[in-house]
Amino acid sequence: MASLGVFFAVDDTDAARLKAAPDDEGVMEVVEEIKERWNEKWLYQIDKAWDALHRSLTDGTLDLDGDEALNLAVLGGSSLYEGEDYFVILKTPQQCVAIAEALSDFDQARLRVRYDKIDAEDYGVPPSEEDFAYTWVWFEGLADFYRKAASAQRHVIFTVDQ
Repeated sequence: MASLGVFFAVDDTDAARLKAAPDDEGVMEVVEEIKERWNEKWLYQIDKAWDALHRSLTDGTLDLDGDEALNLAVLGGSSLYEGEDYFVILKTPQQCVAIAEALSDFDQARLRVRYDKIDAEDYGVPPSEEDFAYTWVWFEGLADFYRKAASAQRHVIFTVDQ
């Protein structure tokens, strides 16, 4: 599968529809409608860098250990999809404020220190200069995206297939 991660900043109506979906199929119907709109003003693509980025912002694994606001940035929040083949994770507008604040002081050097703590065995590939550069490129605009979502009182969903 592609495993391409995308963040969507959604309004209260879409967030309510996602939360009210009766099952995974219902969640995916709403997600597909959001994707079809593909409103670039309210989305942020992260490609396959979501994995390394989440690990860099937490404890080096896909767990949610570490600083609460940082672990919310990618895989943290309310999981709306119960299956194992997809992630649909919702963050509230209040969480977006905390995430934006937590990410605001990240520069390349700080992210690199955290990236170097990735558990290589758990990650499946050895961390490398090339992988870090790739992760940094996709990370650079994430704080701005969360800031924009927070100022508009939007929820954010992170979606990726597994």
